[in-house]
Amino acid sequence: AGGCFNPERGALMLVLARLYEGFNDDRPGVSPFLHEFGHMLDHFDAGTGLIGWSEGLLPGLSPGDGATFTPPARTLFLHGKRLELGRYQAQVTGSAGPGDALPVGHPYVFQNDTEFAAGYFEMFFRNPHYLAAQNPDLFAGYTALFAYDPRRCWPEDFPFYIEQNRAAYRAGRPAPAGLTLPAG
Repeated sequence: AGGCFNPERGALMLVLARLYEGFNDDRPGVSPFLHEFGHMLDHFDAGTGLIGWSEGLLPGLSPGDGATFTPPARTLFLHGKRLELGRYQAQVTGSAGPGDALPVGHPYVFQNDTEFAAGYFEMFFRNPHYLAAQNPDLFAGYTALFAYDPRRCWPEDFPFYIEQNRAAYRAGRPAPAGLTLPAG
């Protein structure tokens, strides 16, 4: 899709044309940069300042992150992730009722913690209104972590992601999740 994050090189590798994609209109669009930047942040160890292993957590969400650790953001993030995982599991097992909320993220982001971190980081910036309405705790975790609310910049969300994600769940039961939930 035009790029990736390479943890061995510690580098984002994007087709130059895709770097600015999604930021040239008054509403957000597809942004491979945001997703891959989310991967890079996930691999960044704020305690050492080095690119390391993925923990499925952005800098500031892990107790080992030193001065950047933001306990309220971690609590909200984990509560929001737990809610998303529960919604996803209901889709996997077929136990979701007709009125139950769908997960905000596409089934792709539930395959592992790394994709969840990158995918929801991207959703925070691409669909902040929808994320805030569907999962206030996860949204509040990000706003506490970044001390920023992207809803001030975008008067409306990027509907493509929302529509594609909903369509993926309507298409049938997704594969089991590969997520973990760290303690506290």
